[in-house]
Amino acid sequence: MATLAAAPARPLLPRPRMSRADAVLVAVVALAGTATWLLARPALVDDAYITLSYAQNVALHGTWGLLSDVPSNAATSPAWVLLLAATTVVVRDTGAALGLLHVTMVVSAALALRSAARHTGLPSWVGPVGAVLVVANPLVLSTTGLETQFLVVLSTCLVAAAAARRPALYGLAAGLLLLTRMDTAVALVVLTLLSPAVLRRLHVAVGVALAVVLPWSWWSWTHLGSVLPDTLAIKSGQEAWSSYDVGNGWGWWAQFDSRLVVLAAWGPMAAGAVATLGLVALAVRARELRLLPWTALGLAGPAHWATLAFIGVPPYHWYFGFVIATGTLTVVALLGALTATGWSWTRPVVALACTALLLPAGYVDLAHPAQGSLAPGDRAAVPWRVAPVQSNWMSSAAYEAMGADLRRLLTTPDGRVHRVAAFGELGHLAHSCDCLVDGFADPALLGPDLAAFRASSPPWLQGLLDVDHRHRDADRAPVPLVGRLVYLPDPQVPPPGAPAWPVDLNPGHGHVVLLREP
Repeated sequence: MATLAAAPARPLLPRPRMSRADAVLVAVVALAGTATWLLARPALVDDAYITLSYAQNVALHGTWGLLSDVPSNAATSPAWVLLLAATTVVVRDTGAALGLLHVTMVVSAALALRSAARHTGLPSWVGPVGAVLVVANPLVLSTTGLETQFLVVLSTCLVAAAAARRPALYGLAAGLLLLTRMDTAVALVVLTLLSPAVLRRLHVAVGVALAVVLPWSWWSWTHLGSVLPDTLAIKSGQEAWSSYDVGNGWGWWAQFDSRLVVLAAWGPMAAGAVATLGLVALAVRARELRLLPWTALGLAGPAHWATLAFIGVPPYHWYFGFVIATGTLTVVALLGALTATGWSWTRPVVALACTALLLPAGYVDLAHPAQGSLAPGDRAAVPWRVAPVQSNWMSSAAYEAMGADLRRLLTTPDGRVHRVAAFGELGHLAHSCDCLVDGFADPALLGPDLAAFRASSPPWLQGLLDVDHRHRDADRAPVPLVGRLVYLPDPQVPPPGAPAWPVDLNPGHGHVVLLREP
């Protein structure tokens, strides 16, 4: 019976001197990362600008907050914000920092996957092919600016460290994973339980992970008022969209996007489940335990998705990014494992499967049949004017123009910027004008949300929340406001003289109006 080819012992990362073929593969992956960045850059989702605003304020103003002078704790992904902020300190612009990191992360994922493949007897092409297929997925690419790609890199590092039997490096990646999204804890447990080499030296991995997590947790608890980001209460308090939450959210998107978009975006999620079963079957048939890290990756994505479904958050598309990415990588791992067996029929199957993943994704990326509310020209715009999977009220270009207007209208002669209440989305406007306020920007507004979240929690969680909020300033005064933004759907008309901006993406269209108040 054919078995996986034996793999020689290798370092966790590739040797500094790579072959010419390896160098070409890295160059191709870097080119793919650059191309996808240039494609997606003009159409970042609004929530990405919340992260960019935090990074900008940390780097340029020393404030952990959505506003440049008001600390807040509504950044879901502290590790990603810190990485963006550190890069922004060097390049002095969050957009340039994000572009540099986007390309770096695609290459890093390819190298980590390449290392894991060599340690588990898989062909080295698993690395670049997996990285390119993930970044080409229209949903994953539509999350550019958020922490999805960073989660992918960290998960590939976990697989590589487990395959290389490096518990310390595993613990480092695990700590960063938790600081990137705390709701990945269940997924991390799954990965760890299926990593025998890590379990044998679990104390090392746990010790390093705690050394990464605890300093930030202590600082967040004592300075920001809680270890858990305030987004937990904000997002948990949001209702499902109609009958759809993250557990069945693709059904909601299918009402607005074409079937091809939904298939290209969510297809790898289902394919990953099948591939995971295939890895298990292949491992049992060939008695090959080295496939365990890839099987663990195939189970980690669904574990994270199930965690979010248990919490009951709405079906924001970025919540599916991790499970779709891990599903894609699991498919590639199975294809690599099949070719490593030496069976003659595997190469055509591999070529067909990779084509089936790449062609629909590439078509959607380059000629995306996006939401029906868009003009035909927006659906085929390259670079994107609007991402193929998105739920913004307005396009990035419209928000950028609106933000410039607001900054001009709200800036005093001495350079101070007045603040107004947000109307719904605030990320891009906050990044552009530093003037939008809601619970993400002002912790003083979150009292009702926190109380409701505590009241709906079981007793054990209520006790933990009481400890978590021990250092919270409950008497903090709200940020002073001079007005509010209000959305008026068609056919309502803005009041005479009130500044108004047309809404170009929301199906109800209409206007956003600035209403001044004493």
